[in-house]
Amino acid sequence: MMAASASGTVTPTTDATIGTPRLTIGINLGDQHSHLCVLDGKGAILEESRLQTKPAAFRQRFAGLPPARIAIEAGTHSPWANALLRELGHEVLVANPRKVRAAVPLVAPTGSSR
Repeated sequence: MMAASASGTVTPTTDATIGTPRLTIGINLGDQHSHLCVLDGKGAILEESRLQTKPAAFRQRFAGLPPARIAIEAGTHSPWANALLRELGHEVLVANPRKVRAAVPLVAPTGSSR
């Protein structure tokens, strides 16, 4: 899991209840497909993939994972995605996309949705 300090520095953290690193997952919710990036407790990328933006696909993908911190952008699909992921035991952060883009440095080339 990653935590941001007041200075904006991102550092790995652990699940306080078990003392082991948790996964951090970012999901870009799209109308047809959603893209996800899974980070380990040290911030290394474990997976980049996509899945259908449907409750059944989300349930199948995230039901078997240990509790993770999952960040999604506020939007059309965020209410049901938030509720479903919380139901599966995950911590969900719903972010305002305008504020996230201002706080996170651009990594992908301009025009890319990654």
